This record gives sequence, structure tokens and C-alpha cells, in this order.
Amino acid sequence: MGAHFEATDFAASGSGGGPSVRSILYYENAWGRAPLRELDEKSAIKIALRALDTAAEADTATGGVDRFGKIFPIVKILGLSGITSIAHDELAALFHG
Repeated sequence: MGAHFEATDFAASGSGGGPSVRSILYYENAWGRAPLRELDEKSAIKIALRALDTAAEADTATGGVDRFGKIFPIVKILGLSGITSIAHDELAALFHG
């Protein structure tokens, strides 16, 4: 028909974590406090960290959260004003909060 339509609200891929992350995102999108596209930045980061942590449990090659070493992934937000890096301390507070 010559038009382009959005077909999905989210995507996830990966060798071991893809299916589990897709399940988390589906659940949060359908049954969470708000659809994923309506979440504020902090809520979205919290879900992303938890999804990565879940994926890392299923796939040793997935970099997730190192709870014992207190190591968190690098998280960047792409917005209208540019790219923002999320500080380690903020990631720790969001993950444990």
C-alpha cells in the first residue's frame, strides 16, 4: 500500500536472553503501571536493568549487572537534546530501589 506502519512496541534479541527479555517487556507493556512508551526515564531504566540481569542469568555471554562487584552496564539516553550518560550511582539506586 506504500505506507509504513509501526508493527511493535518493543524488540529484544540475543542468544540466550532474548526470549526472557521479550517476556519481561511483554508483561510490563501489557500489565505494568503504564505501557512502555509512556514510562518516565527512571522507570524505563529500572526495567532495562532488571531485564539485562534476567538475560545474564540465562546466558553467560550477556553482560548484565554484577551484584557482588557492584558493576552496572553503561546506560545512555538518546533524547531531543542529545545523548546523556546515566551515572553509576544512579544506576545502583534504580536497580536496588
